[in-house]
Amino acid sequence: MATLPDALDQFLPEVIGSGRAERGFEFGRGIGLSAPHLPEMWGKLVSAYKGQPANARNASILGGFVRESHQRDPEFTDKMLEDTLSDPDLLPMLPALQSDASLDDRGVSRLIRAALTGSIAAHAYRVFQFGTVRAVGADALVQMLTTVANLADGVPVAVEALYMWIFCAKQDGAKVPQGIIEVGRWLLRRVNSNDLTDMRDHAAGELARICLSGAEAVDEARAMCEQLCRALVQGGYHARDCSTFIAAIFDVQPEVALDCFLADASDRPGTDFFDMDFFRGRPLEKLAAETLCGWAEQNPADRYTRLGKHLSPFAFNSADQAASTSPLFFKVLARASDKAAFLGPPIAKVRPSSGFWVGSRVATLEGRKTIITEMASSPDPAVKSWADQCLPLFDEWIAREREFEIEREESFE
Repeated sequence: MATLPDALDQFLPEVIGSGRAERGFEFGRGIGLSAPHLPEMWGKLVSAYKGQPANARNASILGGFVRESHQRDPEFTDKMLEDTLSDPDLLPMLPALQSDASLDDRGVSRLIRAALTGSIAAHAYRVFQFGTVRAVGADALVQMLTTVANLADGVPVAVEALYMWIFCAKQDGAKVPQGIIEVGRWLLRRVNSNDLTDMRDHAAGELARICLSGAEAVDEARAMCEQLCRALVQGGYHARDCSTFIAAIFDVQPEVALDCFLADASDRPGTDFFDMDFFRGRPLEKLAAETLCGWAEQNPADRYTRLGKHLSPFAFNSADQAASTSPLFFKVLARASDKAAFLGPPIAKVRPSSGFWVGSRVATLEGRKTIITEMASSPDPAVKSWADQCLPLFDEWIAREREFEIEREESFE
């Protein structure tokens, strides 16, 4: 169609003004591949684009054209994109157009200058969530992400772009440079709790595993944990909203996480940071017993009690409420000098929750009772006494659930 100017003049306004044109990018590539004169064709495309209402424009055709024009004439395409900086209609599309052409040093420099104009929104840079960011050099990436992060709502956009760059680098077997790690720490410190959607929580978690590991990152990790704790305490936000990030901190900086989420919790009564999504699990239960006990031994009278509040004698997974004992729980229990304090109130430790039941509640409770019955045979008086207090509770719950199951069965007859 590029060689049929009359037909193209008639067709372009229709397809560019459609808002969403299927295969518009491929159509633009075809025009870029076959256009006899690239500058003239670009002018025609831009004119058709500007002739449509701003809320109905489809720029995918321009992106396809830029992809092919860059292959045919890189110098022309570079000049064309440079001119876009001074065009208010095209400027919002510059990150996408530049990504379609090339993310070499000149292209990244142009994107930085575009951000500094103050006339382009951070979300325009979300195109770098995808694999095209792989082509950006490490130094240039640091400069670009720093600039984008300083835009309104720019931090989450920069986090996702950096996550994708690191993901691509790992796929390529490349080492992550120190400069990237440092900008990752800088970005993570600036993450706002409202930024952590599911996707961004995943990206922030992966960045934390890479950028917050090691002794040199302890202070950064602690500052981030404290900031996150404050956000959680203020309300309107739940630990499950950032479960991947919290799990990553526990993985790479367990003592820091334990300090912030457990040891410093005396001023936040009733706050349970470990009431996590059932299927994702609690990060505390993924740590080694030696790690937990080593932390608790620094202040045994207080810290074993804190650990006991968040550890369960039952092993949980997505398919079974509690089919077996938790080895972690019993290893920590064996090390606790004050076992009664570690175990805590019986009902708080063994009472079944109202949700996340799989299968028969009676069968689940009977499985739990078997575990507690074994604890009642313990030679330790504190453990035996605690278990003896639990068993009548299980008898009561099991009897009640049997009645409910009978009523449910009868209601279907």
